[in-house]
Amino acid sequence: MNRLLLLIVAFFLPPVAVALVDGIGFHFLLNIILWICGCGVAGIVHAFIVVLMKDVEITNT
Repeated sequence: MNRLLLLIVAFFLPPVAVALVDGIGFHFLLNIILWICGCGVAGIVHAFIVVLMKDVEITNT
């Protein structure tokens, strides 16, 4: 999926972006907790990190 589109989704719905990139697992659950407890900002930052780091992992392999 296009990185720009994923970043836009990560801004509005961080758990959805994390699920699209990494699947339903640890990062998804962590992002939901961060999104709820951090009033959204922590979840958005975490989603950006997951999306950007996944792109780095794909280009390095």
